[in-house]
Amino acid sequence: MEYRLNSPDVVQEELDGEVIVVHLVSGSYYSLTRGGAEVWRRLIAGQTAGAIVDQLTETTDGTRPVIGPAVEQFIADLVAEQLIVPTTGRDHSPVLAPATPGERSSFEAPRFEKFTDMQELLLVDPIHEVAEAGWPLQPNSPESGAVPPG
Repeated sequence: MEYRLNSPDVVQEELDGEVIVVHLVSGSYYSLTRGGAEVWRRLIAGQTAGAIVDQLTETTDGTRPVIGPAVEQFIADLVAEQLIVPTTGRDHSPVLAPATPGERSSFEAPRFEKFTDMQELLLVDPIHEVAEAGWPLQPNSPESGAVPPG
């Protein structure tokens, strides 16, 4: 099964190898590093869980009985948090390079950290309700749609 980002409710950005994911509806944000970031990138690129497990088995010191359940649980957790959703058909094509033979890295089970400390700010701040005129708009500007008193 393939997955895609649950947009427009979820946005992501990668900074220095860390993937930051923000769920705009719940106000929670997530940090994915190392193993979690690697699996996330592959999921968003359109790889199936099976393909990800195959590639991690080839490129890390992990074994299929360890990697498979870890990847499946990670995907289940991402779906439960409503960060990704199954695709119906091919929305995109995988663009990641195939694994190259070489030294194997150590396997790190994919995981994420969830933060809720900014929920109130993310839900109050209208960052996800931007009109064509941009944000912020003055309350009485013609672009805001507000009717001045009088």
